[in-house]
Amino acid sequence: MRRERTVGKRIWLWGWLAVLLLVVLVGSVWAEDSGFFSGFSLEDFGFGDLFKELFGSESEQQGEAAQAEPEAPLTPEEQKAVDKGLTRHYRVKAETDTLVLWFDETTSNLAVEDKRNGFMWRSAPNIDTSQLQISSLWIDHLQSPFIFTWTQDFERTRTGNTKQAAPEMTFEPVEGGVKVHYKFTGSGEGIQLSIIYRIVGDELVVSIPYQDFKEDKEKSNFLVSLEMLPFLGAATDNDPGYAFYPDGSGAITRFEPVHAPEYTRGYSEFVYGPEDFPWPGRPQVAQTAMLPVFGMVRGDAAFLGIITQGEASAKVNFSPSGHIVGLYRTDAELVYRRNYQAMLRRWTPVEKFAEDPIKGDREVRYIFLDKANASYSGMAMRYRRYLIEEAGVKPVTLTEYPLHLRLFMGIQKPMLVFKQFVAMTTFEQANTIVQDLMDNRGVKGIDLTLVGWNRGGWFGNWPRRLPIPSQLGGASGLKTLTTEMKRRNVPVYLEDNYIEAYREAGGFAPRVDVVRGVNKLPIYNPRDNDHLLLSPMVALRHARRDIPELAKTGVSGEEFVYFGETMFPDYNARSLPKGQTVLERDETADTWMQIVETSRKLLGRAAAHGANAYLFGHVDALRDLPMRDSGYVFADEAVPFMQMVLHGLIPYSGETANLRYDRRRQFLRQIEYGAIPVFELTWKSSVELEPTEYNRLFSSEYRLWADRAAKEYAEMAKIFAPLMNQAMVKHEKLAPKVFRTTYEDGTSIVVNYNETPWDQGGIHVDALGYTVIPGGKAR
Repeated sequence: MRRERTVGKRIWLWGWLAVLLLVVLVGSVWAEDSGFFSGFSLEDFGFGDLFKELFGSESEQQGEAAQAEPEAPLTPEEQKAVDKGLTRHYRVKAETDTLVLWFDETTSNLAVEDKRNGFMWRSAPNIDTSQLQISSLWIDHLQSPFIFTWTQDFERTRTGNTKQAAPEMTFEPVEGGVKVHYKFTGSGEGIQLSIIYRIVGDELVVSIPYQDFKEDKEKSNFLVSLEMLPFLGAATDNDPGYAFYPDGSGAITRFEPVHAPEYTRGYSEFVYGPEDFPWPGRPQVAQTAMLPVFGMVRGDAAFLGIITQGEASAKVNFSPSGHIVGLYRTDAELVYRRNYQAMLRRWTPVEKFAEDPIKGDREVRYIFLDKANASYSGMAMRYRRYLIEEAGVKPVTLTEYPLHLRLFMGIQKPMLVFKQFVAMTTFEQANTIVQDLMDNRGVKGIDLTLVGWNRGGWFGNWPRRLPIPSQLGGASGLKTLTTEMKRRNVPVYLEDNYIEAYREAGGFAPRVDVVRGVNKLPIYNPRDNDHLLLSPMVALRHARRDIPELAKTGVSGEEFVYFGETMFPDYNARSLPKGQTVLERDETADTWMQIVETSRKLLGRAAAHGANAYLFGHVDALRDLPMRDSGYVFADEAVPFMQMVLHGLIPYSGETANLRYDRRRQFLRQIEYGAIPVFELTWKSSVELEPTEYNRLFSSEYRLWADRAAKEYAEMAKIFAPLMNQAMVKHEKLAPKVFRTTYEDGTSIVVNYNETPWDQGGIHVDALGYTVIPGGKAR
């Protein structure tokens, strides 16, 4: 009867409906993906009553549906799922001693039950979406196992999900789980892919085989990226715990009811660094995501995510509550196409996407942690275990606690007509410095790195590095130095650059031997246009030519700048093997590692700047590790996740001691993070460097820093000589600005960054001080 009374009224309302639909359709094209309509409802625009007249209220619709189609009684399997807090559609697909994999074939959502604590990790959060004030698209995102972005005609992009796109799904049982094949027929029509979900021990392994990935070019829809399980473990403001993401040394954001009401952005960084090269002189604000990891702590439960395949073309994302959705969430975004800026007429830039996808399988592993390991410390220990047991990384053992001594040798200074070579430290003077430190100042171990030893000095004539400048002593002077250093068991590294190429220096073909971007244009330093990037394949040829010559000088190894800090593809087909059109990012890393292994094979050792995970197992030392995060407004704390992974596995140094802006606090951070002390010094005064490109050494003269370097080494060696080969097993915050680091043998170090003393539990720490606790007794 109600419907009969409203038929006449509905006839004149169809005009209003047409207008409304037009507004919604047009607005959704440009606004919904960004969450612009988040928080708005039809009632806000005065259309609520209209829709109720047309279709009845939501509750009325649900009531009519229920009357028309009453739910069948629950089967025993359905009752089992409902008893676990899941919907009736979930079924057990696999079970281990630790985990149960539940799966819903109506949506392809999953839930992983941890039998140790009963926690249910859901891909679709059990949350009342009406309280989140978000758009319908984001409501659908919440109820989907992945979010996908695709491009139409390689220009415009759209974002969708399985709920909204409703792809055709077929299921295939596999050992430990299920394989789902998705065929998109609506949004993203023409795209097909398969995802395998399986549990192994305490892990959920999500694999995307590339052989099943297909695109129909006639449909003009091409996949850009997949965000896998974007809401797995998503937390509200009132849930206990925090999210971890690999920003610099590592960062966490705690789940808090009081925070900024809205964030304009979250964290989203390419693993191993962005494709924009960090040219010298360009300010670098954001820290690199050097490890392919992320995680969530939910009370006494936690998971660690590791991108184990395809990580070189992946991002780690974290969004705080207040960024579009009132949930904390972190995930891996697997990129299938890279974007670039193309120039139209009148130099108007437009975003475009590569025509060919990035090939290769993708895999993300989610390791679920028990109560004892539900922390970023537990995550770090588990990732370290993965590196040793599965990635085959073998620990580098130290026999003597070292001082990392960088000696700056030479550089060119611009003059009116020519450039003048400035010798800041000769090989003979380097020998004098080491002799003084070891014989007169009590330094027992030194790792020596020579900077600017090459032809033209630092930033000089890359890719030409030979002959060694006569102003420094030439090849014979270097040979004399290395002979003396071998007698003292001091390894000598040559800092080297196989990435930059200086146009004026020659030694390479600027049109053939340099890296080209996805737009096929050479990549160069925007400051001067004279510095380009050497193609990795060409760099490998140079290394195989030059490293054998360096071996004749007796050096211990090369120290490679940038190899652990950045990564890029190369679209210069002329520098690649015949038939290959692109060197992908992972192939760039593989090529660089061949250079590193050449150094180890011919010289004995290798070191690198940064700590991108592909270096692990290939180098004997890591330099210039990040000792902080980027300082995003939503981050609560920087944590030494990277250092926990590496301590006792690969020796590492951090910030240069004579360049500190806060001498005491940065020294305390060095102790807290277990980094080897590093000084960069010269024989001459740093005033000589003022008119050169190397302007970072504002104070470096050895005679001014000798006492300080020896004193800091002695203080660090007293603490860390017994700990240098041990794992850092735990890091925790005891109070505001008070942190404790614990090592394998139970030794702990409490650091106090406050300007007042700290006392608790019988432990006293001076203001801006530290206390070492061996065996439970402070000293």
